[in-house]
Amino acid sequence: MKTIYILFFAVALVSCGRSSRTNINTIQTEKGDVKQFTIDADEVFEIEKVLEEPTFVKLETKPECLIGTIDKLICTDSLIVVVDRRVAQAVFVFDSAGRFLGKIAEKGKGPGEFTEIWDVNINEESRHIELLDEKLKKINKYTYECRYVDYKRMPFIFTGYQPLDSSTFAYYTNKSPNARQPIINNNLLVTAKSNNKILGKAFPLTQNEKNNSMSFETFNAPLWKYGKSVFFNPRFSDTIFRVTPNKLFAEYIVKMRGMISSANWEKMDNERFQKLLETHSYLNGTFIDLQDHSYVNVTTPKGRVHGFYLKSSGKVISGRSFSTINPFYNFFEIPLAAKSNNSFVVVQTAQQILDAKALINMSIKTKSPKIQEELKVFSKLSKDDNPILVFFKAKKV
Repeated sequence: MKTIYILFFAVALVSCGRSSRTNINTIQTEKGDVKQFTIDADEVFEIEKVLEEPTFVKLETKPECLIGTIDKLICTDSLIVVVDRRVAQAVFVFDSAGRFLGKIAEKGKGPGEFTEIWDVNINEESRHIELLDEKLKKINKYTYECRYVDYKRMPFIFTGYQPLDSSTFAYYTNKSPNARQPIINNNLLVTAKSNNKILGKAFPLTQNEKNNSMSFETFNAPLWKYGKSVFFNPRFSDTIFRVTPNKLFAEYIVKMRGMISSANWEKMDNERFQKLLETHSYLNGTFIDLQDHSYVNVTTPKGRVHGFYLKSSGKVISGRSFSTINPFYNFFEIPLAAKSNNSFVVVQTAQQILDAKALINMSIKTKSPKIQEELKVFSKLSKDDNPILVFFKAKKV
């Protein structure tokens, strides 16, 4: 493995209210066993070698929980949290069987209300659902039953965040202006204590990004939490980092022919970058880390490419398409979430399920009890029903 040089880090050990540049240190980086995704976009892989046959959960449909689109999905052992920012502008909570439990949807500026949903997370230690309202500069806290508890003021401007532990957080600024906090201004990633004491900053913007001649972003909040680990992927970078309060660990490097390089980022502008996208590929913001597999998705000029890293062997299985004789596997698409540390979660609309119903019934020759159980999701289904979640467990290979 070649040595990876990471150029960008500085730590600011100051409180949130101070703007002087004192006690600035360099965030330490670890050179460990970096795992490498070497992806071949032209391969056709056998999906049965990677994933077990799926199971289904139909999200209950009621007038008070109609989902328009799923912008973020969180699945724990007991809860399914659906974030619909754009259509319903609400957060819906279901139990693990898909039964509707409640929603967070009160718009306004009063206690428990919000004007916009920027990010939603679950704090399993306090058993709270947390909603980030960037416009009102606050994070509302609710119980799992969707009852409002209290709120916390944002220490600075950010658009996404993840808890690193019970008292420390990682924040994604999305190039938000933080002129009142010059110690972190123009840095994409910030770590801070729950009392707002800033611990570190990373990934400074180039001058072209500061003046908006280079304004492209791949996604809103490239921060993911799986188990106790938080990961971050800088925009258009081939590296996925594990974040701790004072260190960044390069965990995965994604290699594929024609990947965008940030080597000439200082000279990049929107026109040049738009031209580059016609011939080059980049990570599109999808990363999932399970017990047995990790997954990335790469956007290419010819379409999106799946990449599975098998942890037990270090082998990578990848490709733009996959082969299967089992029609249930045709429901696999880019996963939106993980569950129980070893299952990918895919979203299918009711219409997609109905379109596949006839093919499923014709193709399934073995009427095993398991298959009969899974086929129940197809019964009494209307095209206007809420989405269906499809769970693909990673195989131990």
